[in-house]
Amino acid sequence: MAARRRTERCKALRLACWNADGVRDRMLELEDFLSQHSVDICLLNETFLNPGQAFWLANYVCHRTDKPTARGGTATVVRRGIVHRSVPVPGLTNL
Repeated sequence: MAARRRTERCKALRLACWNADGVRDRMLELEDFLSQHSVDICLLNETFLNPGQAFWLANYVCHRTDKPTARGGTATVVRRGIVHRSVPVPGLTNL
């Protein structure tokens, strides 16, 4: 039996890495950047978010690792519609 031909071409993902330096104060700048450059997945570092603070972007799913003191912290934002899943990573004390 012959394999089916794919009728749909895969689109390349557009990735970005951004030092947020406090993402709460730069939300509009981040949203503009993601929109202007059609970013699919963005890695954010230095988010400075508290564990209880809400953080969301329209059309994106956010996965976060917060520090208890709101210093540092990372987040990964993935455009909705991209099939993905979060994989838990055990805590590290040193790298």
